[in-house]
Amino acid sequence: MKLLSMTLLILLFSVVYLTAQDDQLDQLNFEEQNYEQFKEESTPYFVIGGGPIMNMMFLNYNDINTQLVDKYFNNKDKFFMDGSFYQFGAQGIISIGLIPNVRIGIIGLGGQKSLNQTLDTAINSKTYNRNMEITLGYTGINLDYAWVPFNSIKFAIVPGVTLGWGTIDIKAYQTLKELDFNDIRPESDLANYNMKLATSYWHIAPMLNFEYSPTLLSLFRVSVGYTMSFPGTWNFNSNGDSKVNNVPTGINSNGLTLQFGIILGIFNY
Repeated sequence: MKLLSMTLLILLFSVVYLTAQDDQLDQLNFEEQNYEQFKEESTPYFVIGGGPIMNMMFLNYNDINTQLVDKYFNNKDKFFMDGSFYQFGAQGIISIGLIPNVRIGIIGLGGQKSLNQTLDTAINSKTYNRNMEITLGYTGINLDYAWVPFNSIKFAIVPGVTLGWGTIDIKAYQTLKELDFNDIRPESDLANYNMKLATSYWHIAPMLNFEYSPTLLSLFRVSVGYTMSFPGTWNFNSNGDSKVNNVPTGINSNGLTLQFGIILGIFNY
């Protein structure tokens, strides 16, 4: 009898306790508490990496053609500089942790464009190769700010500016197409020559980059911008260096640019 009474009391207490717990559970708002507790925070922008860059420059060749090419090559209609000037190099970038979405980088690019002519001279009935080459190269520091309108697809619009230093070399040379080894002497042929017009310059290039990161470890970039150059003193090198005055201002590296790049590293948007 006592065992039955104790069993009934235990069952009654259990029912009362479980009923009280159900009432407390009904008062809880799981949606609000879970949302506030587990709400996802925005991902900070972080990048570090490097990779190859191709740069297309759209230069103005007017002064180069009229002041140099036309005077050097015989056929003006056939020999002239035109089209895009291609440069190749590499770039590295890294975020500045203290300033959100700001990053710095370093870039180095170089390229060459040339004209070639084969001509026969009436003076000594020999065939010569005549060449002109324009070489542009520079090293710069980038300062960029990344705006990430779509975190879900890892896409960023990155305005920035590049400050740098470069060189312009314009070489003109002529050599015999064929010659005998025993004829290689400094005074062997006055029609063989090698000349170079060169200067160094500072440049500034505002850029607008469009970047897409399909994975955590890769980034693809397309950039548009404009390069402004500020040449220094021009020198002429042919049997010694000479300062050159009155160089046309149109001989420079100014122009629109279009860049393509593949950067490998770590990219967290």
